[in-house]
Parts: sequence; structure tokens; C-alpha cells
Amino acid sequence: MLAYRWTWTVKQGAMDDLRELLVAEARRFSPDYAKARVYTPDLSPNVIVYELAVESEEAVDRFFKQYNATPGAPAFWEKWRSGIERHIATERWTVTELG
Repeated sequence: MLAYRWTWTVKQGAMDDLRELLVAEARRFSPDYAKARVYTPDLSPNVIVYELAVESEEAVDRFFKQYNATPGAPAFWEKWRSGIERHIATERWTVTELG
């Protein structure tokens, strides 16, 4: 399994709105093959992380292709960009399940 993580710096005062937006959109568009998580800080800088766990790189490509084809995607991206200062990182992790 692979875990992709995207990390962004959030504009001052926009964290709650962005978290709500991202969680609502992830729940709206939740294909069976993808598991998603949203991380927000308790003690760290003003960042937000979106993690997508999938079986392959092709699944990530499929996820975004399918998502971006939905009617709500353009409005989401516009709202998202309005609350983000900058993209910090994209990471790909190999996940080994222990249980």
C-alpha cells in the first residue's frame, strides 16, 4: 500500500474553514479504493496535510482524474486556493501493515 501526503501552509485565520472544506469534499467524493485522512496541527505550524492511502500510483492518478471530472471540483479548488499560502511538499510512503 502507498500513502501520499500533500502539505500546505494555511493563511492566518483560514484553518477551520479549510479543514471543514477538505473534510466535506473528501466525504462527498470517496471512491471505494481510496482511504483519506486530514491532519491539522495541535502544536506545530499553521499547516494542513491531506493523506490518501491507495494500492498503486495508478490509483492516485485515477482518483484525481475522477475527482476533477466531478461538477463540484472547480468550486472546491477555487475555495482551497483562497485559503492556502503555498504548497510545501508531496510525499509518497510505502506502508507496511502490522496487524
